[in-house]
Amino acid sequence: MDLLEHRGSNLAVTASSTYHEWFGVPDLKEEICAEPRPIAGVAGDLTTTACDSRRTLEAYETTILGREVVEVGGIPIETAHLRRTSSLSRGSTGNAVVEVWR
Repeated sequence: MDLLEHRGSNLAVTASSTYHEWFGVPDLKEEICAEPRPIAGVAGDLTTTACDSRRTLEAYETTILGREVVEVGGIPIETAHLRRTSSLSRGSTGNAVVEVWR
């Protein structure tokens, strides 16, 4: 059974937290997504959503590129390979394109 097809839209990100330090200044960013941001589906699926961190609003377009097996600590893990394009507005502005394996 194909993991991406089996789980369909039942697997999604509804909130996220990221932490980093820039020149010793800590920054914790927590986002709440208005609608779930799917992380599973079939190759070629495109979803859009917006996530609010109070300081910024980030609009996302996520494309599922396909299923890939990634080795972590010698253990093969089935993942969804995603390309995420985002655009920031409000407190900060900018655009980004990242590829992730979830």
